[in-house]
Amino acid sequence: MIILLVLLWLPLCFCVAAYAANKGRSGVVGFVVAFLFSPLIGFIVVATWKTDADVIAERAGMVKCHACAEYIKPDATVCRYCRSEVQHPAAVTEEVDQSAPAISPTGKVVLTIVAVVFLALMVYASIMQSREATPAREGSTLTQ
Repeated sequence: MIILLVLLWLPLCFCVAAYAANKGRSGVVGFVVAFLFSPLIGFIVVATWKTDADVIAERAGMVKCHACAEYIKPDATVCRYCRSEVQHPAAVTEEVDQSAPAISPTGKVVLTIVAVVFLALMVYASIMQSREATPAREGSTLTQ
C-alpha cells in the first residue's frame, strides 16, 4: 500500500510543480506544497496563483518595447501596441542556446532531497514487507 501511495504521490507532486512553472511561478514551491499537504491541495493552491505574464513572455524570447513596455517579438521593427519604431542595439546579439536548460543550484538541492526521501521510503517499504512475509520463529513471544 505504501509503495502504491509513493508511486502515485510523487508524480502528482511533480505535475503540480510543472503546472506552477507553466504559470510563471516557482515549481519548487508548488512541489513542496503538494508533497507536504497533498497533490490535490497543492493543485488548488497553485490554481489560485496569478499567471506571471512577464516570466512567460521572457521565456518565449519576447522583448519589451522601449516606449510602452509591452512585450513584442524580438524581430519586430514597429511595436504593435504603440506603433513606435523599435531600436535593436546592433552590438548586442544574443544567441539562443538550443541545448537543455541548466538546472539552478536550488533545483539540484531539491531534486537531491526528493531522490533521497524517495529512496528512503522505498527501503522502508521493502523492510516492512519483508517483516510481514517472515514467519514467526518457534519460542518467540509472538507465537505464545
